[in-house]
Amino acid sequence: MSERNPHMPATTPDYMAGAWYDCLSWAIGEPKVREDFEKATGHRWVPPRNGIEAAIDKATGADKAYIDAFVKWFNECVWGDVEAANHER
Repeated sequence: MSERNPHMPATTPDYMAGAWYDCLSWAIGEPKVREDFEKATGHRWVPPRNGIEAAIDKATGADKAYIDAFVKWFNECVWGDVEAANHER
């Protein structure tokens, strides 16, 4: 059995891990969803176009910061983790 993804909401049962991951993968690849996220949070990130830009993102953590913020927003606003919404306000 694989380890539970630490970003998956605690309120999501283990048997829903595949559905959560698939939905998250779809959402991050969907331009309209990313646009909604960026409007709601102010986070912006452009994927690197070359190795130098990728190295800069890695060094600054820009890509990880965007992904972490996206997953948090996704859990609350798309997936519907009610507990996260209640605890963070």
